[in-house]
Amino acid sequence: MILHRIKDRKLVAQITEKIFYPLWDLGLEIGHSTRTIKDCLQISSTNFEIQTSLLDSRLVEGDIYLLQSLQNDLLMQVRSRGGKRFLKNIIDENERRYQQYGQVSYLLEPDLKEGEGGLRDMQAILWAAKGLLGCSSIRGLVAHNYISNFDADALEQSHEFLLLIRNFLHYLAGRKNDRLLFEYQLEISKTLGFKDENGISGIEKFMRVFYSHTSTTDLISRVFWEQVKEDFLQKTAKRGSHCTKTPNDGIMVSDGKLSLSSPSATLEYPSAEIKLFRRSIEENLPIDYRRIGLLREGISKSNSPANWNQSMREDFFRILAAGHSALSSLEIMSYL
Repeated sequence: MILHRIKDRKLVAQITEKIFYPLWDLGLEIGHSTRTIKDCLQISSTNFEIQTSLLDSRLVEGDIYLLQSLQNDLLMQVRSRGGKRFLKNIIDENERRYQQYGQVSYLLEPDLKEGEGGLRDMQAILWAAKGLLGCSSIRGLVAHNYISNFDADALEQSHEFLLLIRNFLHYLAGRKNDRLLFEYQLEISKTLGFKDENGISGIEKFMRVFYSHTSTTDLISRVFWEQVKEDFLQKTAKRGSHCTKTPNDGIMVSDGKLSLSSPSATLEYPSAEIKLFRRSIEENLPIDYRRIGLLREGISKSNSPANWNQSMREDFFRILAAGHSALSSLEIMSYL
């Protein structure tokens, strides 16, 4: 996009031709438009796709102050009425994508950009971060207490891995392509050094790593949106207004929600993680999404299911016995 404040339309047309025509002659496919700040704000007020594109805008060359002026005005537009309309638009768009492209971790040939757990989830998080919270990075969300440092590390690693795979796809296809088709999985797995051994193919090893990263993105995205919806769309008690620690099990109840009392809770109380989900189901108390990073961090330090004690096994069977009401907890447990 060429952003300008020129009133002479003929001059604008001449500048546009000199910039875009050589690029088209090279065979490049580029989006193109020529707008003033007023034009941008008028269109973005009714077009969510353009609004988010403008949020992502970066200066290639020219007047940085003109771009900053646009971005400041755009943020005022986004944050009008508490940002509720903007937030609902992102959530609605997320749901539309999930319906169309499915959950990446459950598909054999997933779309790693648009599917649930894909790159677009990361981008949607950053739209909300910039539009509603005034930060433009995952680390900024840590400062705002929306994700933990542990989850920020995991999300950044997953994002880098998915970008790497997307670059491979574009290179192998010779064009824009975001579907990880079977024909590309073998080539990418070989290039990344995944080898057939111990009865497990290199492709299978590669896809396990791939699905691990998309599951991580999916889980952290879900956690983030639950918190954002609570803060911007629902009327709830303020964070940390009332906290109690349940004796001798490493579980804390805060504002009617369950969480681990600390990252080391699973070391002090080995059954804390599984008991947390069991109590959530049986006591009809939600798990505190704000502290799920502690849960992920705690589980990473704890024993594997092979080392569960009898109490942990009993808690797990009680979760399974809960039937349909346990589905949400089981899905989260599968990601953790």
